Amino acid sequence: MNKKEKKAEKKNVNNVQQLTDKAIKKFEMIEQNDKVLVGISGGLDSLVLLELLSNKKKYYKFDFEIKALHINILNIPYQIRKDSLSDFCSNLGIELIYVEKEIEIDESKITTNPCFICSWNRRKELFNYSKQHNFNKLALGHHKDDAVETFLMNLVYHSSISSLPANLKMFEGRMHLIRPMIYLSKEDIEKYAKIRNITTEVKTCIYDKLTNRRKMLPLIEQMQKFNPYAKDNIFKAMSNIFDEYLPK
Repeated sequence: MNKKEKKAEKKNVNNVQQLTDKAIKKFEMIEQNDKVLVGISGGLDSLVLLELLSNKKKYYKFDFEIKALHINILNIPYQIRKDSLSDFCSNLGIELIYVEKEIEIDESKITTNPCFICSWNRRKELFNYSKQHNFNKLALGHHKDDAVETFLMNLVYHSSISSLPANLKMFEGRMHLIRPMIYLSKEDIEKYAKIRNITTEVKTCIYDKLTNRRKMLPLIEQMQKFNPYAKDNIFKAMSNIFDEYLPK
């Protein structure tokens, strides 16, 4: 690797770390004595998130706890390399909690929104575990691209202007759902993962491409042809709303 390539890699790593810091500080995501539960799917996003947070724990001046939780839905075709995931967490000095569960599946919904069934049950189990074990923060690996796709999905399918909040207070304030990578693009994360030699620990589910959020990708790609900054502008627009200029 030449000096130029090394410089580019260092710039990417620094950018990812700085944007994560920016989000954590701006939205007050992690504070003294927090108990943070990180939802781990085994995909790149959640693995990068876990490594970033483990690094923050080393360098932040205050103390907080981190544990990782993977929910394995036994009757959904989604496989994870458990040993590799355990090793990854162990190398970071973070305990991996592995929960197995079977869910009831309504076959009539499989063709319309198959991922909703699985993701809803995973999220429910994450919430339940955080409550049972007194975690006050639940960290998820959503990023800027997810927020833009969700924003457009909610416009098209649900007639609402909403997306993925960076820090969402839930259950009367008992727990906060946080997204420390909200300022990172999918490209940022993929480059960081390559540099840090982080690889996915799952075999992708056969329904992965069928989500409504995924259906927004061609729309975003078309917008990018009109304006290369379209995706970033959509993200910025979510915090730049002129309410008085909207019909009501």
